[in-house]
Amino acid sequence: MSCLFCERSVCGRGLCRIHYERAWKRGELHKFKKKDRGTLRERFMSKVAKPPGGCWDWTGHTNYYGYGLIWDNGRAVRAHRVAFKLFNGALRSNQVVCHSCDNPKCVNPKHLFKGTRLENNRDCATKGRRPSGERHWNSKLAEKDVAEIRASTEPQHVLAGRFGIHQSHISRLRTGTRKLWWGHLASPLNEKGPP
Repeated sequence: MSCLFCERSVCGRGLCRIHYERAWKRGELHKFKKKDRGTLRERFMSKVAKPPGGCWDWTGHTNYYGYGLIWDNGRAVRAHRVAFKLFNGALRSNQVVCHSCDNPKCVNPKHLFKGTRLENNRDCATKGRRPSGERHWNSKLAEKDVAEIRASTEPQHVLAGRFGIHQSHISRLRTGTRKLWWGHLASPLNEKGPP
């Protein structure tokens, strides 16, 4: 396809690079029509593969975490959010779209449900997808260390110095309020029994 004004190849709006830049500098770019790419639903469905098994796999561009991306109103939006809006209705700005199948590439509206960030994080933790305890990348303690801290009668500041952590961390481990990383271990409050 050649430019409207010359024989060079087209880069956008039916113009070659030179004529495109000239029209942009003069503020006349609006005079030339954009290529019609179809509706959002048409563009969305052209990037969906439906293999057997239920999930609709996104075949378009993905981000670092594996979630699909699609352009909507001049910005890249996660494809599973667009799928939810197209098939299930609108979302508020504070709502997130969660996957029941735990497949980031899935855009099947039947596998998507809306919730808050807190609900999404709890869903992630209950399904065992969040690294906790020793598996967490920032963990300084092993499970045997936590058991030793909970069983010890030494003062908290002494244990904190020995394990290289803050005294408040020792306190939370002993009282069982450190559930995000160590909730899978038996709680020290349950071990002691009723007072």
